[in-house]
Parts: sequence; C-alpha cells; structure tokens
Amino acid sequence: MGGLLPGMPEKLNFKKETTDFSEKQRVFSEYFPDGKIESVTIADVPEEVLHFFEFKSGQFLSPNDYTLGNFEDFFRVRHCDGKETFLAQQTKTYPQGFLEAGDTERLTYFVDVDGDKIIGRSELRLNTKCPEEYLEYFKDKPFIGWIETHEDLWKQGLGTRRMYLMNAYSRMLYGLPLYSDTVNSPRMESLWETLVKKGKAGKFKEVEYNRFNVLGKGKRDRYVLLA
Repeated sequence: MGGLLPGMPEKLNFKKETTDFSEKQRVFSEYFPDGKIESVTIADVPEEVLHFFEFKSGQFLSPNDYTLGNFEDFFRVRHCDGKETFLAQQTKTYPQGFLEAGDTERLTYFVDVDGDKIIGRSELRLNTKCPEEYLEYFKDKPFIGWIETHEDLWKQGLGTRRMYLMNAYSRMLYGLPLYSDTVNSPRMESLWETLVKKGKAGKFKEVEYNRFNVLGKGKRDRYVLLA
C-alpha cells in the first residue's frame, strides 16, 4: 500500500513555502533572470488559460471527485519580450486505477501567452505520497509531466525557456532542480542532450517506471537541470 515519503507530513508544508514571497522572488530571479514572477488571483488569469487549467484539474478524476476552482495558487511571469506565462498550482489525489488509490501529487500547470494567443504549455509534477516501491523514481524529483510549444514557433527557444522557468519555480518552491521523465520524445531527448553537452544538465540512470503499476527491471536515462 502507499505511504508518505519519509519526513513528509500529511498536509504539505514545504520549507520554501514558509518564507516571505519576496524571498521566493529572489530565488526565482536567481535561476530565471529574464522574467519576474508575481502572485495573482483567478481574476487575473485569461479565460482561455483558466479553461485549460480546469481541464487539467479534472483529468484522471471522476465527475464526483472534480471540484471547480480547486487551485492553491496562481502566478504570472512577465518576460522581457512582452510575453507572459501563467501558472496554476494544485494538489491532486488520484482515484484507484491511476497509480494506487490515495496517491498524491503536487501539480503546477504552465501556459505561455503572447497577447491573447496560447503559444505553449507544460506540467510540473512532484509526487508526495506513493507506494514504497516507487520512491526511487519519485522522491525529491520534481519532473516534467509533459511540455509542448505551438508548432509554428518551434526552434525559437520557447520550450527551452519554459524548462528554465519551470526549474526556477521548482527551486523557488521546493528547493529542488527540474528533472526529466524517463520516457522522452526524440525532440525532448535531443534538447536534454544538448544541455548536457553545454554542461547545463546532468544525465543518470533511473529505474524504469510505468505509471500503470508496472515497475520495470531495467534502467533508463534521466536528466536534471544544473543551471
């Protein structure tokens, strides 16, 4: 059966979250100097972005388990080029059939906007309650659940920028760097390998994991941002 990670209380209370927000902003800016993060309210979030946040909030849940507006915080990052990224943070406990009933993740959704157009999205996952056999994969490893950029804007560095933004947010909130999943698309693997060659990311072997209760015996490549 599932169990809390060692030292993790039932109600999340990360050390980084007890600090003044100005200190959080300082940490964020240290890792992402080209943008400024600010706390916002739901009223500040564009309607189309909020619809996406609600879609993600209800994903993998039954209608009875879904609650409208189930978010803990909203943030906005203003970029030097005038674009913005909106963030929504929530804690989600999954029903039986996803991993194991009661498994819990802290999730943050990122949406890049240029004017009134969504140009990219991503998800940051941090598991906070899971079965013991999955600890090696999950413990203290905030990782990219998925990441996408509008195909008309590929090869402009927007995906890489979003990764660095996610890394800054993870370090600000959890005091931990951004990790990859162990299953990456060819484009994502190529991006990570480029960062490794530049000395901006590390690469290591991780236990092979499948979210549908299959723990492989082999090892797969996994990456972590160093910058």
